[in-house]
Amino acid sequence: MTTFRYPSPDSIIALTSLRQVDQPEEGNFGLRQAKDQAGVIANRQAALEAYGLSLDKLVMPQQTHSAHCYQVGREDIGRGARSAETGIADCDGLYTFDKGVILGILTADCVPVLFYEEASGLVGAIHSGWRGTVQEISRKAFDQIKEAHPQVAIDQVQVHIGPALSQEKFEVQADAYQAFQALGYADDAISYRETSQRWHIDNQAVVAKQCQLSGIPAANIHIHHHCTYQNPDSFSYRQNQTSYRHGHVIVRV
Repeated sequence: MTTFRYPSPDSIIALTSLRQVDQPEEGNFGLRQAKDQAGVIANRQAALEAYGLSLDKLVMPQQTHSAHCYQVGREDIGRGARSAETGIADCDGLYTFDKGVILGILTADCVPVLFYEEASGLVGAIHSGWRGTVQEISRKAFDQIKEAHPQVAIDQVQVHIGPALSQEKFEVQADAYQAFQALGYADDAISYRETSQRWHIDNQAVVAKQCQLSGIPAANIHIHHHCTYQNPDSFSYRQNQTSYRHGHVIVRV
């Protein structure tokens, strides 16, 4: 099972699973619409075991394009790992301070956000589709963490913004454009194309701005410009309405 590991200290494992045509459902990590449930579980196991991690320690949200972020405790271990129905309900962001608890999210064009702060032991994962972005899920998640956990040095948080639909391929009509414009800080990430009469939005850049507005320095935010539409090792809902998903996981070991 092919994965990409993000640069991080030895105590942090953060990775993204990639499309691999010789694996069950091409390496799909998502269970909700999977026809081969056992194959997807095998994909998850293979990706995690390659780093000495156990699927039994994974926790995943149900992902409803909300702006809700949930603090995971040891009592949540295993939720969503082998069944989508047992995942954390009505939630698109997870964080924990518990060592060994693996947090995971799914995407196929949406923006994945993986983050950590070494001194406090914080690790987290956010799913930010365009609806989550215009609801400011990343900003709200970090503001929640700052308020509830003053031991976290927000200016020491490191963020990896993973593969997503590029601005070139994220073409929207007026409703989505207006929602982004209403944020008041996304104009630099929006362009208009006369030929198609559509707007193009850099969702990764808007998410990065939300992290900065929460107090995370720009130098701590690492954007991985890998378009899920244009790269053959990716799944893209915009391209072909695929039901397959990348997995993005983070854990403190």
